[in-house]
Amino acid sequence: MTRQPSSRTRSRRQKLARAAEVQASALRRTRREHAMETAQDYVEAIADLSRVHGEARAVDLARRLGVSHVTVIRAVSRLQRDGFVSSRPYRSIFLTEKGTRLYQAVCELDLEGIVAKRMSDPYAKGTRWFEILNRDYSQKVGRSELFERG
Repeated sequence: MTRQPSSRTRSRRQKLARAAEVQASALRRTRREHAMETAQDYVEAIADLSRVHGEARAVDLARRLGVSHVTVIRAVSRLQRDGFVSSRPYRSIFLTEKGTRLYQAVCELDLEGIVAKRMSDPYAKGTRWFEILNRDYSQKVGRSELFERG
């Protein structure tokens, strides 16, 4: 004959099960957010390499992002599955229309810096504007060729 757990034991198990589900839900959300951040990093790097070199290759992405070639291949496979990039074995990687839209959204949010004027100065021709660089800009290292003034 098996003994039934007391109501106190059942209540404790239910609380633990709810706590575990809350934690699992939070971890799933964190993984989704990190996956989107990774996708954004890759899409941005692919767009930059394509603009500068005319193409983005896995070896160049690995170098740019500081990861292994295998890591890039796995990430590109996920990006391809999700519709952000197109690629064929031993070929360059290109952004799809969906990937381009993600890149544009990323560019809108990750600012290199801003320009500002004194509050007392008018919005007029000849007003002096100041460049304020974002020291925490996530892509400032390795992208100097895109920001050189000519």
